[in-house]
Amino acid sequence: MTCLPITGSGAVLIRGSSVGAEKVLEELLEILIDEPNYEWLTIDASYIKVNPHEVEAKRGNQDMSKTKESLPPKIHLAVDAHGMPIQILVTEGTRADCKEAVHFVISLFGLLSRRNREMLIKTPRELSEEYYQFVDGFTKTDFEDEKLLGKFYTDYGIAESMIQILCQHLIFNPFSLQIRIIDPFCGDGRLVLALLSELVKKDDFSGKSLFISIWDIDGSAVKAAEADITAFCENIGLKYQIDSRKADAFVEYESVQGTYDICVTNPPWSLLKPQKLFRKSNDEDTLTRYRNAIEQYDSFMRTAFALSQPSSKLGKWGTNLARCGTELALRLISRSGMCGLVSPASLLNDQVSTNLRSWIFESHKVINVSYYPAELKLYGSADISSITAVIKGGETDQSLNVRIYEDKDAYKERKIGKAVFEYIKRTEYSIPLKTGVEAIPIMMCLEQLPSTEDFCDRSNLRFTRELDETRVKEKLLPSGKIEFAKGYMVDRYAFSSDSLFLNEEMAAPPPSSYTSKVVWRDVSRDSQVRRIKATLLPPGYICGNSLGVVYGSESALPALKMLLAIMNSTVFEYQARSMLVSNHVSAGIVKQIRVPQPCVDTNIVELVDKQLHGEDVEEAIELAIAQLYGLPADEYKTVIDSFGFDDIKKTRIIRRYREICQDGEKEL
Repeated sequence: MTCLPITGSGAVLIRGSSVGAEKVLEELLEILIDEPNYEWLTIDASYIKVNPHEVEAKRGNQDMSKTKESLPPKIHLAVDAHGMPIQILVTEGTRADCKEAVHFVISLFGLLSRRNREMLIKTPRELSEEYYQFVDGFTKTDFEDEKLLGKFYTDYGIAESMIQILCQHLIFNPFSLQIRIIDPFCGDGRLVLALLSELVKKDDFSGKSLFISIWDIDGSAVKAAEADITAFCENIGLKYQIDSRKADAFVEYESVQGTYDICVTNPPWSLLKPQKLFRKSNDEDTLTRYRNAIEQYDSFMRTAFALSQPSSKLGKWGTNLARCGTELALRLISRSGMCGLVSPASLLNDQVSTNLRSWIFESHKVINVSYYPAELKLYGSADISSITAVIKGGETDQSLNVRIYEDKDAYKERKIGKAVFEYIKRTEYSIPLKTGVEAIPIMMCLEQLPSTEDFCDRSNLRFTRELDETRVKEKLLPSGKIEFAKGYMVDRYAFSSDSLFLNEEMAAPPPSSYTSKVVWRDVSRDSQVRRIKATLLPPGYICGNSLGVVYGSESALPALKMLLAIMNSTVFEYQARSMLVSNHVSAGIVKQIRVPQPCVDTNIVELVDKQLHGEDVEEAIELAIAQLYGLPADEYKTVIDSFGFDDIKKTRIIRRYREICQDGEKEL
């Protein structure tokens, strides 16, 4: 788009069409105004950049600040905490910044006052009710329930295992005849029923009465849970009282925190954010009120559950209800109380829950963590890895046991010793669940090596993202100079082209488009045999954001080939698997993974060239990189055994690596 400065007639030329300059610019910028974040507001002003040829500046760039008519127009802008505009004004270029700033400050003060009054006059319960009114009205199917409410009911076998561990460590208060139990997100009551089934087996349970709280925002589920729990208690002849509520536990809990002996729960697995699936079925006014309701409820949640807030968010959204539910559950139990909770596995090794994890491990005793991989399909079609955790209040001496389940009934268990726990503490209490606890000694061995980020810094390589894939078809053509690359086109040392090219009129190619680059798939399923799939692209490609990118000058090409060999190695991927918590192989994770000391091994570079040109030498590359890592043969065997290779391949790789290690010892 070409914009000429305002002329004497107050018009601007846009692609040959004369329209009101202020109107066009304001309309274009107002498109960007959506869902503002009012935590911080900033105001500024600037001249609108122009093209020296279009404004007929005789001396080129030197005269860009002036045109035949006057100074170019000026834009005055107020932006929110994310730099998105919330108020816009376009004036003639001679208008002083300070004059408009006064009007902006007054206007913004009024805007904030109105929003603050809206927030302050509503109680947390009212904010909750307003949000869940939209939820109730929007959700019509089980899929929508899962998506919006995070309804993933606990598998009965998982519930039983967790409850058994909890009851093994449960000690009743000898001075109390009542046991207080709560599930603040009870669903159909299955966790409480599993708990009651185990409690009645304990010798010291006799004579105890029960106070059972079951809460949920789903009223029909609460009624069903109450009926089943009542039937169980009546059948056994227990003394009991049931506190059943259709209620939002995040609002209700505060008056009873610290009063329960046992909490068993599976909090909702969802984020507080507007869901795109409701856009087609609702008008814009309804969607605006829906977004406002989420924003106000989220503001309450950020304050009430500060420990659970992610250290970084994508935009303004991101409050994780599973994390908040974990914090809530632990706040409900007394200092000697017990908690059994179900959660997405990402709780224990993501990059944004470090504050919550630190509080859990430093203020409680974590007795057991059990990991269930996504391959077990415990939650229908959802590809989700999960954990159960049994936690005791009031103690901080850690003697953690970790179970890694291979199927619902078979697991490996390991007790975390002091040295290993110190390593976990250094990694902000991140536990490598996917690769198993046996990965920790290997990770400790690799801890002394540089990170991928260090390697790139020393080799003059840079991480980047190149092209937003939103409405990407509009940015592509069947022919052109810069070819488009997307995630599914990339495999290990391979690339399959779709012969699509960048429309340079729609998007300008970044500098990295003209250099060689290592690219890897951003999306990779937890169940895949190989999760890291990387290749090398020559100059002339632009990558969508489904690919991670590392690029450098042509003089850095040997370093890029070394990096490619390292990223496609099993030792690199083994570390990635221990750190990944979702289906995204993010640049943030890749940067942290340990790599051999930066060097350019000409033998490895030559092997990479052969592999890229179709010769199968990947096993030779693998062994050469493994030798650079320097792992002992037994630990390298642990790495190889964790991959889904056939037995013949595993045996061959291990045997050849042992031979390499022995030859190296002989040379020494």
